[in-house]
Parts: sequence; structure tokens; C-alpha cells
Amino acid sequence: MKKTIIIVLVVVCFIIGIGTFIYIFARRATSDEAIKNRLLDMMKQFGDTKIDSVHIDFLEGITVENLSFAGTSEDTRGKSLKIPRIILKHDPQNLIKGQFVITNAIVIAPELTVEKPTDIWSLLNTIKVNFDKVAVPPYMNILRQGVEIRNLKVHIKEDPQTSSPEIKLSGIDIMVLPYAGSFKDIVIKGSIDDEFLGNYSFAMKLFPDIPRLDIEACANNVMMSKEFCDRFPYIGKMLWEDYQPVGKIDASCKVRLDNTDKQKKDGLCHRRQSSWGEGYA
Repeated sequence: MKKTIIIVLVVVCFIIGIGTFIYIFARRATSDEAIKNRLLDMMKQFGDTKIDSVHIDFLEGITVENLSFAGTSEDTRGKSLKIPRIILKHDPQNLIKGQFVITNAIVIAPELTVEKPTDIWSLLNTIKVNFDKVAVPPYMNILRQGVEIRNLKVHIKEDPQTSSPEIKLSGIDIMVLPYAGSFKDIVIKGSIDDEFLGNYSFAMKLFPDIPRLDIEACANNVMMSKEFCDRFPYIGKMLWEDYQPVGKIDASCKVRLDNTDKQKKDGLCHRRQSSWGEGYA
């Protein structure tokens, strides 16, 4: 469950980056082609990017159609992303003042493929390094209504040297919001409604400048099966082989990952509630 949420976090950070780039260049050029070209130029240092079209409407905002990205930099290599549509909404009142301010980003049906997952400590360090490099001020007048990611699909291709299978998740909805307008405290909430792996919900708080990540995740009404038990090393296998439980389970987990001064401090606690069928012994 934790690995899935970490991968979702990668998507969130990448989407915020795209939104920030478009915002920066939209202030300097307002024609569709100019915005598209500037965005492509900026993304070159991270990977190969293609965009079918970009359209700006002074009432509705910016619409980006069919963005595809394949990472080539150290931080993005092995990750690819396809997004059919991104909608960036702005505040028309700011246009009167000569300002183009993106207030909300909506990312529709993105698909992320990860060849090899990034470990959490490297991911947190990467977020902090880029946060410091960009020198993001504590409070900005952009994305104050957050970033919405709708119907995300994730395909994680595990290292063949490990025993873990590939992970495919769909039906992921995420909301990313700077807390009280501060990008030093980012709230991330979402849900996963996957046809095969069941229903999950999660809430995270990211502190990029520390860096620290607080996670609370819940598995809701998940049917017990061999496939589900196999996702938990050692304990899951033993549980299935000894008891072959049937029924449904609700489980919750809280994790704090604090990498202040690269100390790699983590705290973990579990709360579980189960509803077993008659086959449980």
C-alpha cells in the first residue's frame, strides 16, 4: 500500500511541475503556439515531451491536449506519462491588472508507467533539492484551488530480481492543495477504486523544505484472497497457507517519513478491523 502511495506522489509532483511551467510561460506569451513551444523547450532538460495542441481562452483558461512524456534525466529516467487533457483555470479579474494567475489545474485520465520504483528517501531528497533550487516563496498566488487528478492509471514494472509482481492500479483520484496558500505545507488527499485490488483512501502532508511526508492510508472492504495476501511478504503467505481466510477486511496505516539532515527517521503504526467469513479458522 505504501509503495503505491509513493508512486502516486511522483505523479503529483510531476503534475505540479507542469502546471508551474505553463504558468510561468503564459505570463510571457499569450498565443497558443508560443505557450506550447515554451513548454516544450522547458521540458527538454527532463525528457522527451510531445504535445498535440495548447489553447488559451481568456475566460476558461489554458487547455493542453495529449501530452506525452518520457523521462531521460537522472530523476525522471524510467518514468513515462500520457495525459489526454490538462485544464488550467485562471482568475479573469487578474487579467484586468495585467496578471495571468493559474488558480486550479485539472489533469484528466493520465497514465503513468514506472520501470523501477524510486525509494522513498531518494524521492524526498529529490523534492527538497528541486524545491530549494527553484526558490519557491512560502506563499504564492497560484494554484490556490489546488490540483485535481482524475482517473489516474499507474503501471509499476518491478525489478525482475525481486519476487514482487507488477502492480497495475486504476481509478485513482487525487487532490493536491497548498495548506493556507503555503507551498511549504502541501495537503494531498485521494482515493483508489480498482476493479481487482479494491478500494483505498489516503491522506498525506508533504513538507518539501524539511523534507517530511506524513501518510495515512486505509484499505476499505477488501476481499481476502491469495493474491491479496501475497502482497504482504512473509506474514501474508503464512496467513494464507495456514488459514486460507475468507471474508472482507478494513485496514488502516499511519506512517511518518522524516529525512531531516538525511537521518531517515520513520514511524509506523497500524489499526486493523476485520470481518471474517465462516471459513476462517
